[in-house]
Amino acid sequence: VMVMKFSFGGAHQWTVLRGGSGNEYAYSLKVDSSDAIIVGGTSDSTDLDSQSNAGGNDVMVMKFSSAGAHQWTVLRGGSE
Repeated sequence: VMVMKFSFGGAHQWTVLRGGSGNEYAYSLKVDSSDAIIVGGTSDSTDLDSQSNAGGNDVMVMKFSSAGAHQWTVLRGGSE
């Protein structure tokens, strides 16, 4: 997953790359009231941020601070 932040004027501020050995796909992005970034998507990696993949494509949620620091990752899914 690649997350980039730009100023209102279009100047690049930072880029963060996160991923495991498989594929991660981001489908949703939200900025919360503290300007933290929440990314939702799917992952089939077995080693994404020390999370266990239950099988196939699991739901993935990641949170980043407003400065781009990774805060946490959650994977949830079933065996298929």
